[in-house]
Amino acid sequence: LMFLETPNPENLRVGSCSFYADPTHRNPLPPDTLFFMVQQRGFRPVEVERFGRSLPISDSKDSDLKMLFDWAGVEQDYAIIGTKPILNISL
Repeated sequence: LMFLETPNPENLRVGSCSFYADPTHRNPLPPDTLFFMVQQRGFRPVEVERFGRSLPISDSKDSDLKMLFDWAGVEQDYAIIGTKPILNISL
C-alpha cells in the first residue's frame, strides 16, 4: 500500500504562494502527473483523494469570475493511494 500526500498546485493560492513557503518543497506535482507516475510503477488500483477545500465554488453568471473562484477553491491538498500486488513465488 502506498499513500502520498502533497499540496495541490491546481489551487491558485497553493500553486502561487503557500507551496513555496515550505523550503522542502521543490516542484509542484499536479494530481494527474503523480497518478501517472504511481501507475507506471505498477500500482493498481490508484486513487486520488482531494481534501481541504478553501472556498465555496462560485455560482456567478460571469464565466471568467466563476472560473477564477473555482480555481481558487480547488482543494488545497490531495493524496494518491495505490496498492501493488504481492508476488507469490513458490520454491
